[in-house]
Amino acid sequence: MIPTFEDFIVPSLGGDITISDQLLIDVSGEGGGRIFIRNGQFIADNSLIKADTVGNKSGYGINIKVDDFSLNYTEITSDTFSEGYAGSISIDASNISLNVSRVKSDADDISTNNSLISSDTYAYGNANQVLVIAKNNITMEEGWIASGSIGAFDNVGNAAQVIIEANKLVVNNAGIYSETNTKGNAGKIVIKVNDLLIDDGGRLYTSTTSAGNAG
Repeated sequence: MIPTFEDFIVPSLGGDITISDQLLIDVSGEGGGRIFIRNGQFIADNSLIKADTVGNKSGYGINIKVDDFSLNYTEITSDTFSEGYAGSISIDASNISLNVSRVKSDADDISTNNSLISSDTYAYGNANQVLVIAKNNITMEEGWIASGSIGAFDNVGNAAQVIIEANKLVVNNAGIYSETNTKGNAGKIVIKVNDLLIDDGGRLYTSTTSAGNAG
């Protein structure tokens, strides 16, 4: 019997991972590769993590499940620039804090500074779902959680839905959106929280500026 990817998944041992100083983790390719992280605390500072699709195969996306997750001036992306679909983005955490960053993750505590969470399409393939789940709170400071259909092609693919689940969501000078400026459609924004605070120019929206439909 040939082992599958799931056969190699082992429980987290709770160690810490820190990346910084413009570190690049890149598994982009014809079909974006898979990034799979399980640990106790994950900190990314001024770094880039990407699993973009640049060919005809669909991407796998990024999956990060940790106890604490912190981003500062960091981008985590799963985009598509061709016919292949982008891989999905999923975050599952206790506390999530976003400050201008871009991510795909599955965690207990997530903190981002100057960062963004997104799955976009710039070509024929569709973007994939962005899922952010916090067991406790999500705090966004100048950060973005997004999916977009972006480009100048006639047949750019669809953006994807963005799903946020938490006990409390704080959006401070930050935004959650799915938008299109092409013939592709934007996706839905689904927010499931007990408490919601939007302050200092924070925005939740789905929009279109072209022939595609808003979510």
